[in-house]
Amino acid sequence: MNVRKSKIKGLRAYTITTDGAEIGIVVSMGPRILSLKRPSGKEIMHQNPTSEPDYEPQQWRGMGGGRDWMHGGPVADEIEASYADDNGRCEVSEDAPNCFTVWGAVHEGFSLQRGLTIRDNTLGGFDVTYMLRNRSQGGMLLYGGLWAIAALNIKNPAGGAAIGILTNDIESNWQVGDYRIVWHWGGRHHTTTGFMKEQLSIRDCLLVVNLRGHEGKIMVNSPVGAIIATNDDTTFIKAIETDPRWNTSLPGGRFNTAIYTCATFAESETMGPAVSITADQTVCHTERWVLTEPRTWSAHDLHYEVKKIKAAPFINAPYAIS
Repeated sequence: MNVRKSKIKGLRAYTITTDGAEIGIVVSMGPRILSLKRPSGKEIMHQNPTSEPDYEPQQWRGMGGGRDWMHGGPVADEIEASYADDNGRCEVSEDAPNCFTVWGAVHEGFSLQRGLTIRDNTLGGFDVTYMLRNRSQGGMLLYGGLWAIAALNIKNPAGGAAIGILTNDIESNWQVGDYRIVWHWGGRHHTTTGFMKEQLSIRDCLLVVNLRGHEGKIMVNSPVGAIIATNDDTTFIKAIETDPRWNTSLPGGRFNTAIYTCATFAESETMGPAVSITADQTVCHTERWVLTEPRTWSAHDLHYEVKKIKAAPFINAPYAIS
């Protein structure tokens, strides 16, 4: 891995390159992955660092890109601790070989600290480990978990781009039944009927969203644990090791993957469970990211590609507390 200081949209950052991929991590406020592409490819991450605060009282900004999101069990992301404090200043560590680690600021009110570690997975991408540390001094118990979220710049109004979830092993004769459409959440977002009628299709153990700009969200229990997104010159695969005991528990079902779409980007999410974390413990959630030449949407091809990608052991799998 080659690591160098850089700027992304005017923000202080580090850019990490390998033979097959390039990733950019903002460290002046974050940590947040705000760039991802093949060495000569187009930008995959949706970038919006100058946006107005999404949550005005806390001055939190979404910014786009990749980050972790704390959830608190069945309350999901409806709590302030979900996003505090991941717009603060960061500390960078490059001590370990082929390993780049960033820790964000400690939130004074919640005693939470977010971080991430980037490793070259030698498959044309990176293993990204998101971390949430309980930094309380009085032994306060934290109950929560991590969702790994990446806002992707793959929208193509002409219909050439898509994002999908591998829902089951292609050799299985059963399709996974745990799908949920989220119609209302956060007090303001809602799923439109166009999301269902014009964007969503299910075939051959593959749920596909053909992007048409409709807002919506679907949550899926995927034993394969893989989300695939394609733009003009790149297919982006993100995969997790799965165990049904570790799926996120939300009202109505258990899930480990999700896709959100709107008029400006598509969002891919993998989810870990809500767990108890004592003082100075850290909960970790690892995704394997691989960038390849654009792939056709054959479930058989994608299934065997993901199987090869997941063959090597994950650093923290399926969900680790240290």
